[in-house]
Amino acid sequence: YADDQPDIPAGARIETLLLPADPAKEAVSASAVRQLAAFGADLSAYVPEEILPKVRAAFAKKGEG
Repeated sequence: YADDQPDIPAGARIETLLLPADPAKEAVSASAVRQLAAFGADLSAYVPEEILPKVRAAFAKKGEG
């Protein structure tokens, strides 16, 4: 058990932040979205609309090279 623990200095404070996913999208894997994006598929069902343009732009640049 102790071997599985990272080396953390004594007295260090560790905080955990939980960012829950939208329940409608929590089972979608990032690798599946990347693969769909690489083929130019519609990602609107899998990616929040706030970042969808950035995701599309990132994959459009990859396709240019």
